[in-house]
Amino acid sequence: MEDTSDFPSPFSPTFLAVISTSYVLVMVASLAGNLLICITIYKNKVLLKSPCYYFILSLALSDLGTTLFAMPFDLEQVLTNGKWTHSHHLCNVWTTAYLVTVPTSILHLLTLSIERYKTLNDPLDRYKESPFLTVKRAMLVIVVIWAYSFVFALIPVMGWRAFPQSNAVTEVCGFNISPAYSALSSVLNFFLPMFVMCLVYYKIYTIANKQRKVPLLRPSDKSHDKELHSVGARISSNMSTYIAARSRKLKVFLRDTRAARTIALIVCSFFCCWMPHTVFSFVSVCCRACGSAAPEELQCVLLLLGYLSSAINPYLYSCQVSDMRRAYRELYNSAC
Repeated sequence: MEDTSDFPSPFSPTFLAVISTSYVLVMVASLAGNLLICITIYKNKVLLKSPCYYFILSLALSDLGTTLFAMPFDLEQVLTNGKWTHSHHLCNVWTTAYLVTVPTSILHLLTLSIERYKTLNDPLDRYKESPFLTVKRAMLVIVVIWAYSFVFALIPVMGWRAFPQSNAVTEVCGFNISPAYSALSSVLNFFLPMFVMCLVYYKIYTIANKQRKVPLLRPSDKSHDKELHSVGARISSNMSTYIAARSRKLKVFLRDTRAARTIALIVCSFFCCWMPHTVFSFVSVCCRACGSAAPEELQCVLLLLGYLSSAINPYLYSCQVSDMRRAYRELYNSAC
């Protein structure tokens, strides 16, 4: 066992046992759930025809990256009392993986939210013939999101640091980022997307409410009223056609609304998990004394709560998305 006598633990044995067990459970759940998501979507050709599932696949890969490259080092830091036993290059990998986590996830969710809004707010059916988000566009957007997230996360490594970094191996690995960078990251990569998504889902909510108030049987215009009084047989035919078309549109709308509700649930889960830690980090930047006064246990718990989002997502897909449940069954049957 590593000698940590120079790094006295601020945690009680009970807290160490609880937080360590919680980390292991979150990592196992996240690894198993997100691997299952990736394998299921990759092997299901039907799901790969939908642009939304490319975002879900990319989100699962992001959560896997967090599980493999960020969580283990955080757990190690807790167990070794903050002592770093690896190279400074691996330190950069850990801190960069952490900084990539939030913007990657939130930008994926923002794009999915906008896509749902554009699909629901489509009175002229323009996107039925030319979809707002095709598979090729989805892949392009995903590449842009990952590129942006990595570039933004690598800015501290490229020079925007709080203090000069040495290449020598040290016993401490910390987040060498300036307060300005930390504040900018919180605003651009969390609070601003959150505000935009709140607006988007407010618009989706108003659209859904308006749609509920539209009756299934409603003549389309005044000329249709005249036809109702003149030709009986034609009335019946036209009305039947209208009802059938209206019913089909309503089914599509309800399906799209359910999809929007599922994404909204994932968004809420993400914000509930990451909001406390992000607010704490932002307050710590603005008021260093406040951050220093907070107990170490609180910081550990808030970070673990953020990581919990990576473990929750796969199970939200399983519970809320019928296509995913069907794909799981097909994968299970093919494996047996």
